[in-house]
Amino acid sequence: MSERVAWWLGADRLGFGQDGVEFLFARPIPAWAWALLAAGAFTLAWLAYRRLDGSGPARAGLGACRALLLMVLTVILAGPMLVRARESIERGRVIVMADRSASMSIGDAPSAAPVPPGPGVPSPAPVDPGARTPGDRVTREGQLRRILGAHVGAFARIEREQDLLWLGFGAGAFDLPTTVERGPDGSDHHVPQLGLAEARRTLIAASLDGTLARVGARPPAAIVILSDGRSFDTPSGTLLQSLQARNVPVFAIPLGSERPLSDLSVAFADAPPAAFTNDSVPVRVRIERVGGGERTGARARLVDEATGETLDAQDVVFDAPAAPGQRGETSETRELTLTASPSVAGPARWSIVIDPGDDDLIATNNRREVRVELLDRPIRVLYVDGYPRWEYRFLKNLLVRESSVSASTLLLAPGRRFVQEGEEIPANLPSTSEEWARFDAIVIGDVRPEVFAEGQLNQIRRLVAERGAGLLWIAGEGAVPGAWRGTPLADLLPVQMNAGDGAAGATIGAWDRDVVVSPTPRAGELGVLRLGSESDGVWPRELSDPGVPWARLRWAQRLDRARLKPAAEVLATARPVSAPGAEDVPEAALVVSMRFGAGRCIYVGTDEIWRWRYGRGEDLPERFWLQLVRLMGRDSLSRSGRAAVLEVSPGTVEVGGTAQIRMDVLDQSALDAAGERVLVRVRRMTAPDGSPLTEPAAPLEVVLRPEQGRETGTETTGTRGFSGGWTPAEAGEFLVETVEPIGGAAGGIISTRAEATETDEERRRPEADHAGLARLCAETGGRVLTEEQVGALPGLIPNRTVRVLGRSDEDPLWDSPLALLLVIGLMTVEWVGRRLIRLA
Repeated sequence: MSERVAWWLGADRLGFGQDGVEFLFARPIPAWAWALLAAGAFTLAWLAYRRLDGSGPARAGLGACRALLLMVLTVILAGPMLVRARESIERGRVIVMADRSASMSIGDAPSAAPVPPGPGVPSPAPVDPGARTPGDRVTREGQLRRILGAHVGAFARIEREQDLLWLGFGAGAFDLPTTVERGPDGSDHHVPQLGLAEARRTLIAASLDGTLARVGARPPAAIVILSDGRSFDTPSGTLLQSLQARNVPVFAIPLGSERPLSDLSVAFADAPPAAFTNDSVPVRVRIERVGGGERTGARARLVDEATGETLDAQDVVFDAPAAPGQRGETSETRELTLTASPSVAGPARWSIVIDPGDDDLIATNNRREVRVELLDRPIRVLYVDGYPRWEYRFLKNLLVRESSVSASTLLLAPGRRFVQEGEEIPANLPSTSEEWARFDAIVIGDVRPEVFAEGQLNQIRRLVAERGAGLLWIAGEGAVPGAWRGTPLADLLPVQMNAGDGAAGATIGAWDRDVVVSPTPRAGELGVLRLGSESDGVWPRELSDPGVPWARLRWAQRLDRARLKPAAEVLATARPVSAPGAEDVPEAALVVSMRFGAGRCIYVGTDEIWRWRYGRGEDLPERFWLQLVRLMGRDSLSRSGRAAVLEVSPGTVEVGGTAQIRMDVLDQSALDAAGERVLVRVRRMTAPDGSPLTEPAAPLEVVLRPEQGRETGTETTGTRGFSGGWTPAEAGEFLVETVEPIGGAAGGIISTRAEATETDEERRRPEADHAGLARLCAETGGRVLTEEQVGALPGLIPNRTVRVLGRSDEDPLWDSPLALLLVIGLMTVEWVGRRLIRLA
């Protein structure tokens, strides 16, 4: 179109004949309306001129001018214009969501060979060695990377047709970084960079909800989820309705094993912080099984990390598998005690190791380490009794000849001289706290409290409460426990004594018949009353058999459980030997343990253990008494000879939780030098997986402030304690030590260790939930695809690409010079014509 024509039409930008340019009206009028308007215009013009004077042709011409003028005005009012209509393509969007939770490290996925890629397709992403698990399985993370690598062509085809958005999710959805790679057809496509799967919670419903809110009013064509399906939330009705209303199907590619597998873990392990060499050191262990697999047993071993030697081992048996409807929700625990008898002094590192066999989901939780400080010195024991009964004679001889014990024994009675025996013969009963501190354990037989001064009883009380010494009571028919009511040591008796109890121990109540003894599970946890050999187990069956005469105890106190103090723990029970046909009498406690401050008190309600010599010689009574003495000695080791003790409680704390760091100052000179605060340094020593740090971690300093004395029974101890809170920010093993030596220049740095662990909710429910993914797909019109079916995904996803027509350029013609010329011209012609025929 020439410039002159364009000027007449008023078209500054568009013109007839240009690509995509059309002539349109701003206010379109249908064709039938144009016909009516034309007929109306000519009718009005005819009516205006049919009765006027003048020749017929002249009036017809003037009427035609009037009709054309009306039609021109109508066209101008309709808004003629030139329009270039532009077409835009709005691509559909497909969202791929990859599970990035910690459960992806679980190794229950099949290790089938990946689908071979076609020519030009990038090879599958490499799987790091940690993704491999024993047997024929890989981790879920390994399976995810295998799928993305083997089916990169399928995702590239989706991206050619629609936009592809890669998201990761845990507790919420987030963008995954991508790199651009060249596909087999020469086109570019995006490949996600997955990074580490370390989210601590999986919330599939919340992640989907956030994704829908993110895309806004433009719904995606489909959502593809690669996940094990295990989630801590479920899709709500509102979410499902939103997906259905927007017609968004969900396609799921399940990861992990559909067959339920169980996981074994060492959930807890505890060993005494210190022990003697050649002692039977107990390690309490809790094994946990989660999941609904078919496993019913495993083997737990106590291993010396220095030598690799297995110190002890036990089989762990679990119940039969749970019902199918309970898969993934089951949890069983088994508690056991492994023991070791170390012969080498020094720090020992032992590990509890589970041998689960095949099909254990998580291999990294099958080991837990404990540390024990082993000392090669005898246990120092003071044994005081009131008269030379048979139990005294046996126990005194045992303690004197036992190489691992350094014993001093005394026979004391009011108004009489005492008899001294043992390796270390004291000139007198200890009369100061320093003299009492030489002993790890005190054994009090059937002796009256009057043989002790009031100050000596208070010193024994503090020795137990503050320095962790042990106190062993051996009942008798004369004084224990009744005569000790109202004395400073009454609180150290595990038995409650009523006001009506007399001085004699018999007032507690003695059995009127023979009894046999049976240990409780708590005794095994503490490593005591393990009297059997490898052939007859932990406890010889004969000792609990009423038909074995030598196993019967002729005298024993009847310690009803109702009379035990709340903190007391029963280690052994006595069951009466009833005559044939007689009514059975309930058993009662016989050996009772109770913590008191830092120490332990044990009460043995009989003095007839020596009778077991008639069955197997001295082995059984020796093991009985030595294990109790060594238990008390172990408790005192962590404090014996130390100016202060540093403890972290709990020893294992979750990241973000709070542990208490507490220091008890035991030495008066150290207490005087401590001042009003103690500064400790907390330094991380290992990574979360237990490996040493490549670079030293920056230490954290914690201030410990003075606290009041600790309540023990009815008295507050005089030990000065300092305490403060510590909140770990990272997982690993930590060294906690004082910044300055405790006790001045002659003292030293006091240290202990603690462990911080991540909150691992993902591994508490390790099984995959493929059924949950299937329900989500069914509710939204999608489907579940196996690993082999992922290649068909592009053909299943609807193509939501649409063409959008818009008017980007317009040139109006109603205000053009030509329109003005037509209106003025037609009006002028009509006016001139009327003048010529003399009508105006």
